[in-house]
Amino acid sequence: MKKVLLRPFYDYEKEEKWLNQKAKEGWALTWYCWMIYRFEPCEPGEYAFRIDFLNHPTWHPASREYFSFLEEMGIQVVGKWLFWIALKKRTADGPLDLYSDLESQIRHCQRVVRWFTVIAVIEMIAVLMMLPEFIFLHLMEHHPFFDYHSFFLILVFLFLFLLFRLRQKVRKRELRYRKEQQIHET
Repeated sequence: MKKVLLRPFYDYEKEEKWLNQKAKEGWALTWYCWMIYRFEPCEPGEYAFRIDFLNHPTWHPASREYFSFLEEMGIQVVGKWLFWIALKKRTADGPLDLYSDLESQIRHCQRVVRWFTVIAVIEMIAVLMMLPEFIFLHLMEHHPFFDYHSFFLILVFLFLFLLFRLRQKVRKRELRYRKEQQIHET
């Protein structure tokens, strides 16, 4: 029996916790693409899951090399979406640690922050492009305030807000790792 769930996540850490909780309940992720998750029954706790962010898109040759390396380590790629991948490993084969040292954790945080920054800039450009039309229609033409222009502008602002929150969360984690690194160096 398979189970397909549609679940939006904007925080990859929460997504990872949810996937591991599902595994503890006896449901292993077998496929993933953006907000769609397909699960199959497994022994409770049989697998551990991680979400990783790549340096290159999933179709890039460097990413394919990384996937081969992961397979050699007993880690299976069960889902791909742009730069994000979902990974699983049997818990009996050991922990699923991708970033074992502070420097690699810092670099991972920097990649995620960079990605969120690029998307936020694109969203800000979209807002700037939509704003003149919004102002013209609502101030000059006296259209009703809440129409589809307002709706999309509000959606873009909400998305932008979420991106900045996530960016800050990952940035704080990066700074925490840097402090920890400084403590270990002294």
